[in-house]
Amino acid sequence: MKSLKTAFDKDNLWTTLLRQLTGFVSDGAAVMTGSIKGVAKQLSDEKTRLFGVGIFSLHCMAHRLELAYGDAVTALTKSESDGEPLEVRAPYLLTLEDTISSAYDIYRMRYKNRGQLKALAASMDMQMYSFKYIQKTRWMQSKFGCVYNLYKNFDIMAVDLQEFEAPVKPTKHELKQLELKESILNIRYPFVISFHLDLLGELKELSMEMQSTDFSLFDFVPLIERKRSAIERLRTRDGSYLRSMKQSTQLLI
Repeated sequence: MKSLKTAFDKDNLWTTLLRQLTGFVSDGAAVMTGSIKGVAKQLSDEKTRLFGVGIFSLHCMAHRLELAYGDAVTALTKSESDGEPLEVRAPYLLTLEDTISSAYDIYRMRYKNRGQLKALAASMDMQMYSFKYIQKTRWMQSKFGCVYNLYKNFDIMAVDLQEFEAPVKPTKHELKQLELKESILNIRYPFVISFHLDLLGELKELSMEMQSTDFSLFDFVPLIERKRSAIERLRTRDGSYLRSMKQSTQLLI
């Protein structure tokens, strides 16, 4: 806070900033929102001292959406009752982020594997999309992009991994490649990815609308209700990505 004030004071802007400041939005970290020495609290106290009125503080809604998504994944993938050990209820959902990380390591970080996959894509008359590194806490657009590129690369990955055989004494990297092969070639996995894309697509749109410059807090409740209804419909009606995957594989599950 002291550094912030010093920087604005150099250009004689500190008082102007406080006069015009009405709200403060952050990532919700304690350093930002702490009730005693948080940046928001200090800004509000300083404005109250100079102008007799404070400011309001908000935790970024797009960031909270990402945190809520992470909590939901945890709740859906594990359960605990009566002191019993945690039980995995949705293993494919639990391992999806690991699959994306493995694909990134194998095909993005390994030049030979990347070149091989790119050549295979060309021979199949397909485009290879860049594998993205998935972050634990990023806005929904980032997570959607990671899953989308995995979805678009699925066919060429399946063909490439089909041919992979681990040696008798595999390296750590070869073990990771073998695990990726087992996931990608599992008959359910393309449908898991497709359904997740439909879900993330709705959350991505929600996040983007909340970040738009003309978004108002009065729009929040109707927007949440619309997206909640859209997500609920995915329980009984296939989304566009899952429907496309079923049509292309001609399989019903």
